[in-house]
Amino acid sequence: MVRVGVVLGGGGVVGQAYHSGVLAVLQNDVGFDARTADVIVGTSAGSITGTLLRLGVSAEDLAAWTVRAPLSDDDGVLRRVADTPVPELAPFRPLDALRRPLRLPGRHMVQRALTRPWRFRLLTAGMALVAPGRHDVAEQLAALRELEGPG
Repeated sequence: MVRVGVVLGGGGVVGQAYHSGVLAVLQNDVGFDARTADVIVGTSAGSITGTLLRLGVSAEDLAAWTVRAPLSDDDGVLRRVADTPVPELAPFRPLDALRRPLRLPGRHMVQRALTRPWRFRLLTAGMALVAPGRHDVAEQLAALRELEGPG
């Protein structure tokens, strides 16, 4: 018995564009419909792509959605996602992130640095000090959960 799994990585909007493009080519050229895979796993953007596949969105519609092309008539799921308001993001300015107040390191991080100084990673510690972002993706995730329904 052959079982097929699809593994989708991260990468934000660009990663999702790659996923949709590759899956659309596989569907068009090889006839593989990712929605029929036995297992779909994904990280970050891949988890969103995987959720949309499990909700019945075709790879061709995912690719069309990525480039803002017209969707097929049978895809109400993406139309509802497209109607979800997306927050307006301010342009990225690296110096703005440095102007926000830094977070103090957590007790566990300090304890680990003191007990295992040979495993201390300066870049990781520096990233932990950076202030958190201003936008939460919870609204977009809630929209996907709502589409998914109780099943």
